[in-house]
Amino acid sequence: MATGTGAAAASGRSLTPLAPSKSSTVTGWHEFTIERYSATKGLGVGLYLPSGPFSVGGQRWQICFFPDGENDLDADFVSIYVDILNPSNNPNPRGGGGEEEQSVLALYGFQLLDGQGRPISKHRIACSPSAFSRAHPSRGFSQFMRRADLEASPSLRFDDLLVVKCSLSVYRSQPQPDPHHNYRLREMPALSKHLSRLLHSGDAADVTLTVPGGKSFRAHRCVLAARSPVFKQQLLPNNNNNNNNNNNNNNHVELGPIIVEDVEADTFESLLHFIYTDSLPPGESLIVEGSGKDESILKTQRLLAVADRYGVDKLKLMCEDKLCENLTLATVGDTLNLVERHNCPRLKALCFEFMTKFATHARQSNHSELKRRSPSSQHLVRTPAKRLRGNRTEASSSNNAGSLRRSARLRK
Repeated sequence: MATGTGAAAASGRSLTPLAPSKSSTVTGWHEFTIERYSATKGLGVGLYLPSGPFSVGGQRWQICFFPDGENDLDADFVSIYVDILNPSNNPNPRGGGGEEEQSVLALYGFQLLDGQGRPISKHRIACSPSAFSRAHPSRGFSQFMRRADLEASPSLRFDDLLVVKCSLSVYRSQPQPDPHHNYRLREMPALSKHLSRLLHSGDAADVTLTVPGGKSFRAHRCVLAARSPVFKQQLLPNNNNNNNNNNNNNNHVELGPIIVEDVEADTFESLLHFIYTDSLPPGESLIVEGSGKDESILKTQRLLAVADRYGVDKLKLMCEDKLCENLTLATVGDTLNLVERHNCPRLKALCFEFMTKFATHARQSNHSELKRRSPSSQHLVRTPAKRLRGNRTEASSSNNAGSLRRSARLRK
């Protein structure tokens, strides 16, 4: 009997497990009935209603139903899990002793029904068998169904009764699991998602950064300092003075607004998102194909510049990679001017190689725009290909090897 709320009552019934099939599994199901479902509303995130224990495949199991979601990120959903209770008499021993020997492989699925047995939700089944053990006793879906969709069901509103049906197929012999399937305790939100929410909510922010145009961003000095040596120097001026406790305490006092010069708002916003999450904002990519490609290349150039300015090396290398892959006659001048100012030897070498290949075409076309945008480009269209190849080789041999090693290290 579930006791998650005083007003809700729960009960259950099970199907007697079937005999082992040719695939060496034992299959059964259990229905967990929640009466007065509306009384569970507001139970709280992370709190659940447990079913009574039931048996399938020689093991004892329990359904856990979270009316308000299992985590904060799941607060708009109902979460459903099935737990194994004290796994014993392992039906598929793996040998070798220890805790690994006590794991039980099972395929599970859930469905929500009304009081008449009619489905309210789809029958969701795990994509491959999961390993249950004392260390990892619980499997399920953190976002099984939106709570608003569930509560909109006419039959649920009519009798206020919800049935959680759990089906299990317990393996008696070792199956071949999907080698690409990652067995996890539960699908927990990644650290990057929590930090993204922290950035966008502004909770506990202690610094304001203002870009040209007046747009301001609330942020956290400790995060900025941990990810950028430039921000560390700017925002934690007393960081190296360990003997001055009073100065160290001042690091926890909110600073006045920090003015960020010569950076567009969308570029700086992308930089902040990368600093917090190690990724670009959702739906944003460095280079887009189609009619907007040249504009996206310019945006990537601006992002590389600001990443170099604040010492965010991984983002700088990502931008450099994309620009290497997308050199065009329309953008090579700007790119070469960029690499001269921001120390990108690998990209500089590729610019020379690109201009070597297209030197004849450039000499025959109007290259005034190239000459205007980049000092180096003034001699490119006049310089013989042999000399350009020499410049490219020199740039590659002096700096490129170290840059490539650095890139590989940052991508680990």
